[in-house]
Amino acid sequence: PSRSAVRARAHQSIELAVGRWELGNELGLASAAFAAWAKEAQQLAFERLRSQQREALRASVELAIRRWELGDVAGLLSSLLSEWSRYSTACLQDRARARGRASVSAVLGQWE
Repeated sequence: PSRSAVRARAHQSIELAVGRWELGNELGLASAAFAAWAKEAQQLAFERLRSQQREALRASVELAIRRWELGDVAGLLSSLLSEWSRYSTACLQDRARARGRASVSAVLGQWE
């Protein structure tokens, strides 16, 4: 690991220790875990947004190339079908994720 990564990890562990000391072990640990989770979730959301922006840019370039290659009507039709296929696949993946979250929630609900 790089020097900055080691330094960041050390900083996090010091923050955790101080938080545990200030709030007591259990509350401090829970607070630190939640803060780390929130930071990670924010980073993942940012990365997902950047990925979506890259995908949108790539799609617009692909459309321009298809329109130039095949002519306006055929290029647009080809692009439309391609995007519809990509969209339907994404919808299926979203539904699968939602089913997975629901099953995890059901299992966690049994423990309460």
